[in-house]
Amino acid sequence: MMLHILAGIFVCGAAGSPHPQQAAPSASQAPNAQVAAPVARPSAPRPAPKAATPAPTAQRPAPNEPARSPAVEHPAPSAPAPSTTTPPQPNPADAALAKAVAAYADVRTARATFEQTITNPLVGSKLNSRGEFEQRRPNQFAFRFIEPKGDKIISDGKFVWVYLPNSQPDQVIRIAIADGAGGGGGGAGSLDLISEFFDSPKSRYKVQDGGATTVEGRAARAVLLTPTKAASFTKATVWIDVSNGKLLQFEAEEHSGIVRRVKITSFTPNVDVDASAFVFKPPKGVRVVDRDAISG
Repeated sequence: MMLHILAGIFVCGAAGSPHPQQAAPSASQAPNAQVAAPVARPSAPRPAPKAATPAPTAQRPAPNEPARSPAVEHPAPSAPAPSTTTPPQPNPADAALAKAVAAYADVRTARATFEQTITNPLVGSKLNSRGEFEQRRPNQFAFRFIEPKGDKIISDGKFVWVYLPNSQPDQVIRIAIADGAGGGGGGAGSLDLISEFFDSPKSRYKVQDGGATTVEGRAARAVLLTPTKAASFTKATVWIDVSNGKLLQFEAEEHSGIVRRVKITSFTPNVDVDASAFVFKPPKGVRVVDRDAISG
């Protein structure tokens, strides 16, 4: 406003100030000649300076209107990160053992062929043999050896008869079933392939995984069994076919330190087995020795 007032005063002052007058006419000029009086011309006014543009002021809310906070953009929620926690995996030994239990649950009779290696660390000996096996559950079985020919181990349901004429032709060892099948001192009980390993194994053994392997080209799982109750061996390993649960091989360490490894080369379940297969009559002249008498 003050600039406008000063500019108006400056313009008015310039318009009221006459330019210097010219000299009066001389006497020689004609008296009748009309002389135009000089006309004062106002100076051109200077343009008024432009007023300064006021700085923008923040808009204030109305007296009764609440103050508004500036809008804040919130990022869209991101998808939760995938969990890095690995769920517990089932024990492959338990899975293999369960499959074997299921495979043999309905087996009542069986016929098989086998190869066996017996190692005696006390004398450093190793004996290889092979033969045929027949079984009728729950407590009858017969091993008849092709090599060495004539050796046999037969369970008639009451006793296990161990007759090995190639090494002891003059005697046969007789073992009570209850003693040989789980009394903790005999080796014959460990030859009952099905009952020894697959009748309620979780209640009888500590089960550990022995890893994946192959037996005669078949994928297998080795399962370690440590007895938690009286048994005919101190520890054992069974090799189970992962595709069908069949027993492919087993190894058992007996209380005497003898290690028995048996490989099942063929197995046919639920076949007709003649009752005579489980009858043993000691040959004439061969003495019968009770195992209890040997052990004292």
